[in-house]
Amino acid sequence: MNMIKQTTTEVWHGWQGLGYGSIIYLSALSSVDQELYEAARVDGANRWQQLLHVTIPGISTMIIMMLIMRMGADKILLLYGPANYEFSDVINTYVYRMGMTKADYGLSTAVGLFNSVIGTVLLITTNQITKKLSGTAMFQGDGETMKSSKLNRGSPPRRLPHHPVLPTPQSMPAA
Repeated sequence: MNMIKQTTTEVWHGWQGLGYGSIIYLSALSSVDQELYEAARVDGANRWQQLLHVTIPGISTMIIMMLIMRMGADKILLLYGPANYEFSDVINTYVYRMGMTKADYGLSTAVGLFNSVIGTVLLITTNQITKKLSGTAMFQGDGETMKSSKLNRGSPPRRLPHHPVLPTPQSMPAA
Protein backbone atom coordinates (compact mmCIF):
# COMPACT_ATOMS: atom_id res chain seq x y z
CA MET A 1 0.00 0.00 0.00
CA ASN A 2 2.86 2.41 0.81
CA MET A 3 4.44 1.68 -2.57
CA ILE A 4 1.21 2.66 -4.35
CA LYS A 5 1.03 5.92 -2.37
CA GLN A 6 4.68 6.71 -3.11
CA THR A 7 4.24 6.00 -6.83
CA THR A 8 1.10 8.14 -6.94
CA THR A 9 2.93 10.98 -5.20
CA GLU A 10 5.85 10.80 -7.65
CA VAL A 11 3.50 10.80 -10.66
CA TRP A 12 1.60 13.75 -9.18
CA HIS A 13 4.80 15.77 -8.64
CA GLY A 14 5.89 15.05 -12.21
CA TRP A 15 2.49 16.05 -13.61
CA GLN A 16 2.33 19.13 -11.40
CA GLY A 17 5.67 20.47 -12.64
CA LEU A 18 5.05 19.62 -16.30
CA GLY A 19 3.65 23.02 -17.32
CA TYR A 20 6.31 25.06 -15.54
CA GLY A 21 9.08 22.81 -16.82
CA SER A 22 7.72 22.99 -20.37
CA ILE A 23 7.85 26.79 -20.36
CA ILE A 24 11.38 26.81 -18.96
CA TYR A 25 12.69 24.20 -21.40
CA LEU A 26 10.95 25.81 -24.40
CA SER A 27 12.59 29.13 -23.58
CA ALA A 28 15.96 27.38 -23.26
CA LEU A 29 15.41 25.64 -26.61
CA SER A 30 14.63 28.95 -28.28
CA SER A 31 18.03 30.27 -27.18
CA VAL A 32 19.96 27.51 -29.01
CA ASP A 33 21.56 29.02 -32.12
CA GLN A 34 19.82 27.76 -35.27
CA GLU A 35 23.11 27.95 -37.19
CA LEU A 36 24.38 25.06 -35.06
CA TYR A 37 21.51 22.89 -36.32
CA GLU A 38 22.23 23.97 -39.89
CA ALA A 39 25.93 23.18 -39.47
CA ALA A 40 25.03 19.78 -38.04
CA ARG A 41 22.77 19.03 -41.02
CA VAL A 42 25.55 20.08 -43.41
CA ASP A 43 27.93 17.77 -41.54
CA GLY A 44 25.44 14.92 -42.11
CA ALA A 45 23.90 14.66 -38.65
CA ASN A 46 20.50 13.02 -38.32
CA ARG A 47 17.86 14.13 -35.77
CA TRP A 48 19.28 12.01 -32.95
CA GLN A 49 22.80 13.31 -33.51
CA GLN A 50 21.47 16.88 -33.55
CA LEU A 51 19.70 16.17 -30.25
CA LEU A 52 22.82 14.70 -28.63
CA HIS A 53 25.41 17.15 -29.98
CA VAL A 54 23.49 20.43 -30.37
CA THR A 55 20.26 20.50 -28.36
CA ILE A 56 21.35 18.88 -25.09
CA PRO A 57 24.66 20.80 -24.83
CA GLY A 58 22.73 23.98 -25.69
CA ILE A 59 20.27 23.56 -22.83
CA SER A 60 22.58 21.76 -20.38
CA THR A 61 22.84 24.83 -18.15
CA MET A 62 19.05 24.90 -17.73
CA ILE A 63 18.90 21.13 -17.14
CA ILE A 64 21.45 21.45 -14.33
CA MET A 65 19.66 24.42 -12.78
CA MET A 66 16.28 22.65 -12.85
CA LEU A 67 17.82 19.50 -11.31
CA ILE A 68 19.31 21.48 -8.44
CA MET A 69 16.10 23.45 -7.89
CA ARG A 70 13.97 20.26 -7.78
CA MET A 71 15.97 18.81 -4.89
CA GLY A 72 14.06 20.56 -2.11
CA ALA A 73 10.54 20.69 -3.51
CA ASP A 74 7.77 19.17 -1.42
CA LYS A 75 4.14 20.15 -0.93
CA ILE A 76 3.17 17.72 1.79
CA LEU A 77 2.16 20.50 4.19
CA LEU A 78 -0.86 21.36 2.02
CA LEU A 79 -2.47 17.98 2.71
CA TYR A 80 -1.01 17.54 6.20
CA GLY A 81 -3.17 16.73 9.21
CA PRO A 82 -3.43 14.49 12.29
CA ALA A 83 -5.17 11.77 10.30
CA ASN A 84 -2.17 11.26 8.02
CA TYR A 85 0.85 12.10 10.26
CA GLU A 86 1.95 8.46 10.16
CA PHE A 87 2.11 8.42 6.33
CA SER A 88 3.05 11.99 5.41
CA ASP A 89 5.50 13.10 8.09
CA VAL A 90 8.82 14.18 6.60
CA ILE A 91 11.56 16.25 8.25
CA ASN A 92 10.06 19.63 7.29
CA THR A 93 6.58 18.78 8.54
CA TYR A 94 8.04 17.20 11.68
CA VAL A 95 9.93 20.43 12.42
CA TYR A 96 6.74 22.41 11.83
CA ARG A 97 4.67 20.13 14.07
CA MET A 98 7.23 20.08 16.91
CA GLY A 99 7.83 23.83 16.82
CA MET A 100 4.42 25.27 16.05
CA THR A 101 1.94 22.84 17.57
CA LYS A 102 3.89 21.23 20.45
CA ALA A 103 6.10 24.26 21.28
CA ASP A 104 9.22 22.09 21.55
CA TYR A 105 11.51 24.76 20.12
CA GLY A 106 14.78 23.09 21.09
CA LEU A 107 14.03 19.82 19.29
CA SER A 108 12.51 21.68 16.36
CA THR A 109 15.61 23.89 15.99
CA ALA A 110 18.00 20.93 16.27
CA VAL A 111 16.14 18.89 13.66
CA GLY A 112 15.81 21.95 11.38
CA LEU A 113 19.54 22.64 11.64
CA PHE A 114 20.33 19.00 10.88
CA ASN A 115 18.01 19.19 7.85
CA SER A 116 19.76 22.35 6.65
CA VAL A 117 23.21 20.78 6.98
CA ILE A 118 22.14 17.65 5.07
CA GLY A 119 20.44 19.82 2.40
CA THR A 120 23.57 21.94 1.99
CA VAL A 121 25.76 18.84 1.66
CA LEU A 122 23.40 17.37 -0.96
CA LEU A 123 23.29 20.68 -2.88
CA ILE A 124 27.09 21.03 -2.93
CA THR A 125 27.50 17.36 -3.90
CA THR A 126 24.98 17.67 -6.75
CA ASN A 127 26.67 20.86 -7.90
CA GLN A 128 30.12 19.21 -7.89
CA ILE A 129 28.86 16.14 -9.77
CA THR A 130 27.19 18.24 -12.46
CA LYS A 131 30.29 20.46 -12.69
CA LYS A 132 32.48 17.39 -13.19
CA LEU A 133 30.16 15.71 -15.71
CA SER A 134 29.16 18.70 -17.82
CA GLY A 135 31.42 21.62 -16.92
CA THR A 136 28.33 23.57 -15.89
CA ALA A 137 27.36 24.29 -12.30
CA MET A 138 24.96 26.50 -10.39
CA PHE A 139 27.90 28.04 -8.56
CA GLN A 140 31.59 27.60 -9.25
CA GLY A 141 33.03 28.50 -5.87
CA ASP A 142 34.76 31.61 -7.23
CA GLY A 143 31.79 33.90 -6.61
CA GLU A 144 30.39 33.58 -10.12
CA THR A 145 27.14 31.76 -10.81
CA MET A 146 26.00 29.74 -13.79
CA LYS A 147 29.31 29.89 -15.62
CA SER A 148 30.23 27.10 -17.97
CA SER A 149 33.81 26.43 -18.86
CA LYS A 150 32.58 24.95 -22.16
CA LEU A 151 29.97 27.52 -23.11
CA ASN A 152 30.87 30.92 -21.70
CA ARG A 153 34.66 31.18 -21.80
CA GLY A 154 34.99 32.38 -25.38
CA SER A 155 35.70 28.96 -26.88
CA PRO A 156 34.10 28.25 -30.25
CA PRO A 157 31.03 26.00 -30.30
CA ARG A 158 31.67 22.29 -30.45
CA ARG A 159 31.23 20.88 -33.97
CA LEU A 160 30.09 17.42 -34.95
CA PRO A 161 32.73 15.09 -36.36
CA HIS A 162 32.62 14.94 -40.13
CA HIS A 163 30.46 12.22 -41.62
CA PRO A 164 32.68 9.49 -43.13
CA VAL A 165 30.81 9.59 -46.47
CA LEU A 166 30.95 13.36 -46.86
CA PRO A 167 34.23 14.95 -47.96
CA THR A 168 36.21 16.83 -45.34
CA PRO A 169 37.76 20.20 -46.16
CA GLN A 170 41.22 18.58 -46.19
CA SER A 171 40.19 15.89 -48.73
CA MET A 172 38.62 18.30 -51.23
CA PRO A 173 40.74 19.17 -54.26
CA ALA A 174 42.06 22.71 -54.40
CA ALA A 175 40.13 24.92 -56.80
